[in-house]
Amino acid sequence: MFRQLIEQTHDRALRILASVFLAGVAIAAFSNVRGSVELTANPELAYGRLGWGGFPAGRLADQVLAEQPDAAGLLEAARLARISLAAQGLNAQALRVLGIAADKHGNGAQALALMTLSDRLSRRDLGTQVWLVNHNAVLNNANESLRHYDTVLRASNDIQPLLFPILQRALADQGIRTAFAPYIRGNAPWLPNFIAFQIISSADPSNVANAIMDAGGLPAQPDLYRGLESQLLAQLADTRHFDTLRAFYLHLGGARADVLTSAGFTAATTDPRFAPLTWKGSEAATISSAFEDDSAPSMLAFHVIAGSGQNGVAGSKLMLLPPGHYRISTAVNFVHRGTGSALAWGVKCPSSGADLDLTDVGRAQHLSAVEFDVTATCPAQQLTLIVSGGDASDGSELYANQISLVRLGDPMPPKAKPMPPGAPSTLRPTTLF
Repeated sequence: MFRQLIEQTHDRALRILASVFLAGVAIAAFSNVRGSVELTANPELAYGRLGWGGFPAGRLADQVLAEQPDAAGLLEAARLARISLAAQGLNAQALRVLGIAADKHGNGAQALALMTLSDRLSRRDLGTQVWLVNHNAVLNNANESLRHYDTVLRASNDIQPLLFPILQRALADQGIRTAFAPYIRGNAPWLPNFIAFQIISSADPSNVANAIMDAGGLPAQPDLYRGLESQLLAQLADTRHFDTLRAFYLHLGGARADVLTSAGFTAATTDPRFAPLTWKGSEAATISSAFEDDSAPSMLAFHVIAGSGQNGVAGSKLMLLPPGHYRISTAVNFVHRGTGSALAWGVKCPSSGADLDLTDVGRAQHLSAVEFDVTATCPAQQLTLIVSGGDASDGSELYANQISLVRLGDPMPPKAKPMPPGAPSTLRPTTLF
């Protein structure tokens, strides 16, 4: 019975508490509605009423400042802010309006004092935080500017599209990258969104990549950072920032320097996490390709199937070879070889978009080999294996393995182009004097 009494008392208390709470909500809602109405009819009567959000006069000051950004609007906004402070006491919104007014009138010390006080009262006033970001940026105080930048980004996700491009450009400065490093190492909650923003934008990705390297890399957790690293690698390659691409790749956990100059099929050179510096299979619907175990230890075989009449890239890999004269070859074993089926090499220079000149040195039934030159003007090279499915009634299936890439020496001297018929000779004519 005692237990039942306790339960009844507990239930009664809960009902009373709920009634009081609902009554409070109703009163506050009525006050907010009445205050909003009187702001239009008689603003002075609404200044003392407490509704949801900021104090009514402070909100009105913000509205005036936004809609009338001239001298008259500034005076009216400041007047409303002072009324707000007199009626409610200190509030961040009104202090920020007065700080902006002081700043506009050239009173920097007073503006900073008011903004600092606004910041202490509330970290969620976005206008205050943005002002402090800009103020400290002008003073070249990167640490303090980024502290407020971090505060405003933690307070609202909606402002990220406005602030991310600013940081993106600012990271070109070494001082900003140094100040930004603690937010990378500390895994700031907005950091994944910032890197994702960089990846989908068309801006120079080398600034963000350099900032990550300066900070010692992205956090080990969560795992989503590994996917962002892969996408940033691809963006560096697409935008042709090959020096930064090399450095960023080598900075990643699990990276291997020999991958940059190796064309063979191994676990390291086919790891999808590091594409396009590792092999990628076909993306065409009519050409399928996959890496499978090979008879040679620690090596893989490239299994390719091309539909009849199809011709395209079966696989590709970005290389960072030093200048030189190279020979590359692969063994080709056909499971099914339709008429006209073939597997051939292609090499392109992404910097210029031009195909490199290839010299066939072994196009036998079970071998595809070419030689080519890499010059200093081509810092990266796109290798491709191009498959042909043969005539329309056939198709092909094959295995490629035992890739060999050898530097034979310096680039071959350019061949002299033949003179067109009738062209004047460049030799000086023989004279007696």
